[in-house]
Amino acid sequence: MDNLYEILGVDKSASQAEIKSAYRKLAKKYHPDLNPGDDEVEAKFKEINAAYEVLGNEEKRRQYDMYGDQVFSNSGGFGMDFSDIFGDIFGDIFGTGFSSSRKRNPNAPKKGSNLQKHITLSFEESVFGADKKVKINRRVNCKVCGGTGAKPGTEKKTCDKCNGTGVMNESRRTPFGIFTSQTTCDKCGGSGVIIEHECENCNGTGMENESVTIEVKIPKGVDNGSVINLHGQGDKGENGGSNGDLYIVINVKEHEFFNRVGDDITFEMPITYADAALGSTIEVPSLEGIEEFDLPEGTQSGQTFRLKSKGVFHVNSQGRGDIIFTVKVVVPKNLNKEQKEKLLEFSDSMKQDIKLKDKKSVFSKIKEMFE
Repeated sequence: MDNLYEILGVDKSASQAEIKSAYRKLAKKYHPDLNPGDDEVEAKFKEINAAYEVLGNEEKRRQYDMYGDQVFSNSGGFGMDFSDIFGDIFGDIFGTGFSSSRKRNPNAPKKGSNLQKHITLSFEESVFGADKKVKINRRVNCKVCGGTGAKPGTEKKTCDKCNGTGVMNESRRTPFGIFTSQTTCDKCGGSGVIIEHECENCNGTGMENESVTIEVKIPKGVDNGSVINLHGQGDKGENGGSNGDLYIVINVKEHEFFNRVGDDITFEMPITYADAALGSTIEVPSLEGIEEFDLPEGTQSGQTFRLKSKGVFHVNSQGRGDIIFTVKVVVPKNLNKEQKEKLLEFSDSMKQDIKLKDKKSVFSKIKEMFE
């Protein structure tokens, strides 16, 4: 047996609360239900539970610290119940016998597995919502046997080896008490029942795969990474357990020139020099058409303006974001002779040339900053 403290990742001086906390974290990480089909993870999970069985009990821990794992060398294993990773493992007092009082009920209701499906939306669909159809494969009750796993006309029988418990108990007496180990019944495989004549359609599992198309209503305002939970649309539950859920994960395509920041829509709006200098009523694009906006005189390139409540709808609430656009004055290229002459005339009329004394004044101020 490996060092139990090392298995749980704690010091030998750790308190019982620290040991319990370490166990919970590791048990959750390596729980077989979260890592289906991984034999190494399942083995690690059993090792963690075995370590906690000893260190989580003060008396057993004291015996382990005194005598090492020799105390448990004849125990034949530990009776573990993995159905509740946060429960106490053993309730009996050391010396009067060690056993797990709880047993997993193989016929207890079990929730079906959750499923996940990624879908891609256009920018517009993410803003205004959409109705989409998604195709998934999920586990459902076998249509031939109705989920029993038995061939139609036959029935399941209670396992005569474990009496329907699905487990076998073996007790061994040691100098420190009686140890009880619990193993899965090798005759029924832990199900507690025997199917003598398996359904040919599902090979006795009681389940089959189904391909189905589901209509999904995408709400307004979803974004990249948004998740929609469709309750009960996952795999079928077992033994009357509830169905799993279907999680729709949203991906949104980039727009040609609109960007999304939170629930606001941003973009760069080109304007002419005349629009910026004189002010003008310009046409601003939105996802719902063209909006008119009164640009003030003397608008500077890089200045931002806002169209209220023209952005993205708030998910599952009232209101929406804004459109925020940044103006960019476009400098004309390839002017003809007449245009150049008029532009020079305009420049002269505005007297925008910097006088020499003004230049000296500016240079003097800059020089003073470094003196």
